[in-house]
Amino acid sequence: MDWHQIPREERIEQVRELAAKGFSAKQISMHFKAVSRNGIIGFMRRTGISLMRGQGDSRVENAINEKIAARVSKPVARVPLPSGKTVDAVPTVKISRKNAFDPLPGVPPMPIEDMPLVGRCRWPVNGVDGNSGIFCGSATAPVTATYCTTHHHLSTH
Repeated sequence: MDWHQIPREERIEQVRELAAKGFSAKQISMHFKAVSRNGIIGFMRRTGISLMRGQGDSRVENAINEKIAARVSKPVARVPLPSGKTVDAVPTVKISRKNAFDPLPGVPPMPIEDMPLVGRCRWPVNGVDGNSGIFCGSATAPVTATYCTTHHHLSTH
């Protein structure tokens, strides 16, 4: 059927039925001639029709919940230092860009003079009690990394 030959009310009804059956916008567009996927998306948005994908199927939601549970229950990794000692790596903490230069909770900042050459995060943090030139100091994994996992994520995303 040619999209432009069908009356508007009939188009709305046909698109509503296909969306209720769980068809994607691409699949709906293939039922008609002379309309693209983006045309269907715009039409559905203007007419208030929503795609019914995922209704009654919680596989995606379950997979997301499993990933979150696995991330939360991960044990803290032990990171070896060049001196032969091992230290606990701080698990990734989600921080906002607004708080990017605040010290991480539970990790005391280190002045550059006290920091070993490798194995510690070199992310600059705001001075505490007027001190300046201090860094995160959290353990890095791998040891040769410049930032801990939290600050590495912040610097790349």
